Amino acid sequence: MRSYPIIFGFRELVAGNGFVAGVAVEGRALLKREDDGTWWVYGVEPGGISDYGATETEAYQSFRQSFREVLHDSAALTNTFDAFRADVGGLCAQRNDAWEREWQEAREAIRSGALTPEGELLSALPRQTKDVRSKTKIVRLDEAAISPKDNSSDESLQTAA
Repeated sequence: MRSYPIIFGFRELVAGNGFVAGVAVEGRALLKREDDGTWWVYGVEPGGISDYGATETEAYQSFRQSFREVLHDSAALTNTFDAFRADVGGLCAQRNDAWEREWQEAREAIRSGALTPEGELLSALPRQTKDVRSKTKIVRLDEAAISPKDNSSDESLQTAA
């Protein structure tokens, strides 16, 4: 089994019960090839989401889709923007301490050269050497003063080194 520390950024537009929200999340996950050959992405921070695929790209795409579904479920199950913000904020604040330890170990292995990223996705990712912690921004868009400067790409992905 090989584990790789990844850093992701997602932006999502979410329609809820009487509100429209923009959710921006920067987080950490562990991309891991299991003994059976499947790839898993385990959320470190936020720590409540995981998904898998036959390749590292499929696993990441499944993880991304699972995250989107959690946001949409929260929007459907909450009655106000404040309840949605609290729910998603709580989700994003969760950290999985076991995956955190393995993430740090994998980061050190990459830094020391003991681990080299494999596969098409991993080998192409830019490296981030700074300390990284999860950040979440949830903004009510139907009442916010927004402009084109608030636009950015839908997502980002890096490996921690």
